[in-house]
Amino acid sequence: MTNEEYINSIYDTQKQNKEKELQSLRDAALTEVNIEEAKIQPKYTAQKQAANVSSQIGAKNFAEYWANRGQTYAGVAAQEQISRANTLGNTLSGIQTSENQAYQDIANAKNKISTEYASNLGKTYGDIDLDKQSALYDERLRQQDKAEARRLAAIKAAGNSPEAYTGAIRNLNGVNQVFNGKTWTNIKYETDKDGKLTASAQKQKRLNDMGYSLTGQSSGIKYKENGKTKEYKTWAKDGIPYVAIKDSVIPLAVSADKQDALLQLLNSGVELGKFTPEQREKLLDTIEIY
Repeated sequence: MTNEEYINSIYDTQKQNKEKELQSLRDAALTEVNIEEAKIQPKYTAQKQAANVSSQIGAKNFAEYWANRGQTYAGVAAQEQISRANTLGNTLSGIQTSENQAYQDIANAKNKISTEYASNLGKTYGDIDLDKQSALYDERLRQQDKAEARRLAAIKAAGNSPEAYTGAIRNLNGVNQVFNGKTWTNIKYETDKDGKLTASAQKQKRLNDMGYSLTGQSSGIKYKENGKTKEYKTWAKDGIPYVAIKDSVIPLAVSADKQDALLQLLNSGVELGKFTPEQREKLLDTIEIY
């Protein structure tokens, strides 16, 4: 596991743990709301029953009142029944309105809990991703510092002088020269019958202009060309080996699995500069591109 993969795993675990924590808080809040919801129907059913009983008792008392007086109340009874029915209807309607509002309050509470959960989860993921990107950036800086330390060490081992390093490249008055350990020698590039540099010579000159020298050694990284399997040659700069692929120079200090994945993309025609963000994060986080 690379350092970048380890960093990613740490922050992925943080996300999982935080999600479980937020889910637990959400579920606890929903449980409390569900308890309150279960109380609604019994509460308002009891109120409706009480209203009906009260209405019936009122009718009974009214009948007994007129009976005790020994009087008939046919006309009055009809009016009383209408009045009592209206009163009961209004009471039951008010109870139903309160019950509907209680259920609406429960629905609003559940919706609020779900909304707050989603909002808190999104914010948490965002904060963790920012921390992860910061950690990955620090790791890239650390790797760059290591690469620079290796480069300086190579120069120091050569006597602190680029001219003391065999294979060093310099450009003198527009002419690339290579140091063989004793003297600087002009580099001769292959030309075609018209005196123009061949494609391979153009690539070599372009890399020489950047300070890379061709070592003639194989990099061990294979590719196919016209149905034949070939190997990329190794280039060196300040004692550090590189491989030139397409228009980019990549250090050989890259894991084999990433080399293979990178080469598959390149051989399929994808240019380094056109990688998707996912491909760049997966393949190029430990690769120095020049």
